[in-house]
Amino acid sequence: MNNILLGVITLLLLLLIATNFIYLTPKPIEGEIIPSDKGRVDDIKAIESLISKLRENWDNGDYKSYGNLFDKQAEYITFLGDRLIGNEQIAIAHQKLFEDILKGSKMQQLSIKRIRFLSENCAIIHLTGAINPKPQKEISDSRKSIQTLTATKQNGEWKFSSFQNTRIQRLSLFDVLIGAIKG
Repeated sequence: MNNILLGVITLLLLLLIATNFIYLTPKPIEGEIIPSDKGRVDDIKAIESLISKLRENWDNGDYKSYGNLFDKQAEYITFLGDRLIGNEQIAIAHQKLFEDILKGSKMQQLSIKRIRFLSENCAIIHLTGAINPKPQKEISDSRKSIQTLTATKQNGEWKFSSFQNTRIQRLSLFDVLIGAIKG
């Protein structure tokens, strides 16, 4: 009787482990997407420069300059779903991060996936990248996120108007089963 019970438990554990490798969502699309509107070379370069400053300010822990890349009414949705309004609130929130849990962290694997102009003075941007809290160590692919930003041009200067950060992950059968158990 004990052998049968042990066999059933072992089989259930193996099935549970196997469900973690059966994905219900497709693998994320990789590779570069060429920025649209190639005729807008100056605007594309200005936006790419803005993105470079975003990374540079993060890597330097410069929360004031980081916040100043956003306009006064920008909306910033963090990885955890918090909503920040305005460049001052964005700077204050990042000051706390740069002085504590993300001190010394680096923005890595940053890649522009698409720049699309919605109007003469508005563009939507998709980036992928990861924050490495310990830059001396190799970063895991599981830390990769996708960011959606809106940039607007006012008085000839591009600034970010919105930001959303979402971890790139796939939904496995295991996730669904555990979610169903939790109810």
